[in-house]
Amino acid sequence: MATTSNYPVPEVLVAIMNNHRDLEIARTQRWYRIPVKSANRLIPELEQMQYLAFYQTVVFKRDAYAVNYYAEIERISTAPRIELLPDEPGHQNAETPYYKLEISPLQRLPQSIPSKRLRRVTFIRTTLAKFRMAQEINDLFHTSPIEDLMWGALKAAEVQAERQYEIRERDTNYDLDFFVECSDGAKIDIECNGDTYHSTKAARGRDRRRNTYLTANDWLVLRFGTDELRNDIRGCVNKVRKLINQHGGPVDRSLNYDLYRDDTDAQLDLFETKD
Repeated sequence: MATTSNYPVPEVLVAIMNNHRDLEIARTQRWYRIPVKSANRLIPELEQMQYLAFYQTVVFKRDAYAVNYYAEIERISTAPRIELLPDEPGHQNAETPYYKLEISPLQRLPQSIPSKRLRRVTFIRTTLAKFRMAQEINDLFHTSPIEDLMWGALKAAEVQAERQYEIRERDTNYDLDFFVECSDGAKIDIECNGDTYHSTKAARGRDRRRNTYLTANDWLVLRFGTDELRNDIRGCVNKVRKLINQHGGPVDRSLNYDLYRDDTDAQLDLFETKD
């Protein structure tokens, strides 16, 4: 991962919508809540956000696994949960402070932004330009120019990769730049190492610890530097494709959008919430 001061600031926050009550609140009362602690950790640019969009989960059936609605953010304030939801005075988070995002009337996108494969989704920060152009969830991620370059090349080569794929096992939590699963069970992590971000002693230490963990758990790691990506993106993608082919080709994890079936245990929970 890399960052640059010249990269556009994200303007759109894509947040999780996991129940009908909260969607109705957003629709009729026109607000959405985020725990202050979570927002400060995961969304440092919250005050800069101009738009709020919702990624709907399995409970929404035909609207599930996709971004369908968005609105302008009109005001951000803080309040304990009990003030926002006074009908739940006994809730464990009753006194927990929340950001209250007051929004304009919900608008439905002309075309949904779906997740093509099952994965955990948390908050996604993106630009309005990317939001308007996105054809799938992976198009929304706004991390660094070299990752955008790699993503465009992988898409053009029809490589089935996932961006910002989260690994959460015990006390370990990593976001992979790109993840590809192979037919023989191999798991590939593709990392785009920006020269500035990854050149410090601390960053090199993090990268070594990450590599040690991944390789110990049978991951295959490909790392590409800025110059390699900018000067030979085709060669980088060819290395990715060669490794995938050596392991039987990619696994097709396309979603089954027949969401009215009853075997809910077979459906992956795409995120976790403590609210």
